[in-house]
Amino acid sequence: MPRKSVDANTLRFLYGKSGNKCAFPDCCEPIFEDDGTLTGECCHIEAFSRGGARFNPETTIEEKNAESNLILLCARHHKIIDSHPQEYTTVRLKEIKQQHEKQYLRDTRELNDKMLFALWKSMKDYWRELQQIDKLADNGLKIPINPNIGIVSLISVLEDFFEEFEFLITQLRYDDMTTMDDLESLCNAAGVEFTQFDKIPYYENPLWNRSWELLNIAFPNKSREFKLIFLQLSVKIFEGLSVHNDEYKVQLEQYKQKLKEFHEHNYYND
Repeated sequence: MPRKSVDANTLRFLYGKSGNKCAFPDCCEPIFEDDGTLTGECCHIEAFSRGGARFNPETTIEEKNAESNLILLCARHHKIIDSHPQEYTTVRLKEIKQQHEKQYLRDTRELNDKMLFALWKSMKDYWRELQQIDKLADNGLKIPINPNIGIVSLISVLEDFFEEFEFLITQLRYDDMTTMDDLESLCNAAGVEFTQFDKIPYYENPLWNRSWELLNIAFPNKSREFKLIFLQLSVKIFEGLSVHNDEYKVQLEQYKQKLKEFHEHNYYND
């Protein structure tokens, strides 16, 4: 039977009810150390593979990896329960799991509710403060902020920004290239002989493509770096969101493809 990894949401839910402690009675060994090192183990109550402790041939892969068939234990007690399946039966282990999670579930829920409410209130106050800054601006030039914009829309706005930015660079590049043409027009209008400038080598003329390196190397290179960082950030954001909500998996796949295509053809100007 092919082994299928346990879903990330299932592991997160299981850990949330564990109190970060081994579920074996009276064991206080942590699942994660203070530095984030995983020292505990996610154990199957009914073994995943044939020949394992308490294996049940009637259950599906999904049932074997379901939260109800998983228990978090330290390595020592994992070894003990699998070495003595007659003593640590499926029924007994599910009772141990239920008693352990019951002990921590209420405290965890109450703590999470308080933390979530405090976070929600703090963020509401923060956005309200930013909106108040907009209201106090009296010159009509304040760039407004939209506290209600969602992550998907915000990323889309940022993506449009790059197109506008690249257009502006193109316009500046054109303006730089036509500086001498504008100077010739001014000379003609003022009755000044423009051909006198021909005596000056272009590399000594401060008006001849004066910003060429800035507009053709520096700005484009920084723009590409910025876009690469933006696409990486977008993928990371949608990775995190899709763990909690399948609706974001579409955006995740879209931005993974965008990042891959951009990275394949992204080189510095030189």
